[in-house]
Amino acid sequence: MLSVAEMFISINGEGAHAGELAFFIRFKGCNLCCTYCDTCWANLPDTPAVPYSAEELTQKVQASGIRNVTLTGGEPLLQEKLPLLTDRLMAVGCRVEIETNGSLSLSALAQRSARPVFTMDYKFMKERQLNDVRLQLQLHKFIWDPQKRAV
Repeated sequence: MLSVAEMFISINGEGAHAGELAFFIRFKGCNLCCTYCDTCWANLPDTPAVPYSAEELTQKVQASGIRNVTLTGGEPLLQEKLPLLTDRLMAVGCRVEIETNGSLSLSALAQRSARPVFTMDYKFMKERQLNDVRLQLQLHKFIWDPQKRAV
């Protein structure tokens, strides 16, 4: 089961599909406590969450009619069933984007022939001389109050 803190439809504020409509699935929990995090509430132990199967989430996305799906958190890569969810979503024609803090390995998902797009937080980009990486502003923080939820 996947631990979901909230689901909503909004304009994607960052990543490869910034500015496009997306179905967001926010997972509970994170392994970091970044000072700039705009969803700290989703990382708290007492944050309410609902367990969903990959199939249930795929059905919810399909019912919405939205093809872009953003998996966010917290830290989505902490969800054990995330690879299964991405497989199911892509099998029904969704474009999947995973927003991650960059501290966990992407290899299990990145090495697939059909893989999601990754949006990673800014960390050690210049020091590591990361090529083919793009720094981007978070549009949603300009459109809405940065503390507003489900936007």
